[in-house]
Amino acid sequence: MAEHYISENAEADIDSHWLYVANQSGSIDVANRFVDALTERFWVLAKQPYLGRNREHDLRPGLRTFAVGEHLIAIRSNSTSPS
Repeated sequence: MAEHYISENAEADIDSHWLYVANQSGSIDVANRFVDALTERFWVLAKQPYLGRNREHDLRPGLRTFAVGEHLIAIRSNSTSPS
């Protein structure tokens, strides 16, 4: 089974999104729920990476994206994936 991890850049993005949501909503609970929903999608994508949209031809080889509300999760695979 392939190894899955969250890059340091992605962790920094998650932290800044948490802060933004907390500031905009005025609620730590709302920010926590947002990050929980986002990270829940990470586990789904780790198990089923082909759920994401194939972006090999328009962005970069091995890249797929998956929408979470108004946000996109970008996942990169080193293996060949179906279109």
